[in-house]
Amino acid sequence: AFGPFALGSINANDNPLPFELNAFRATGKKDRITLDWEVSNNDLQEAYTIERSRDGRFFEPVGTVTATAARTASYALDDLKPFNGW
Repeated sequence: AFGPFALGSINANDNPLPFELNAFRATGKKDRITLDWEVSNNDLQEAYTIERSRDGRFFEPVGTVTATAARTASYALDDLKPFNGW
């Protein structure tokens, strides 16, 4: 189960990201977790770096996906070394 998830604002009307996150999904598979997301206002992004944390304080990179120049786009990344108990 996921714990608290925040993007840096307690007000739903304030978006601290330079794009709109339309959807985010994590799907557990036998040996990996597939992360996929959809964004809009994406045209100025260069890349997306996904990180993970055991404690919510210290993070490590899972991987980086190069952004497309499209205004709206979908992305996916596999976490090939998920933490035990995912």
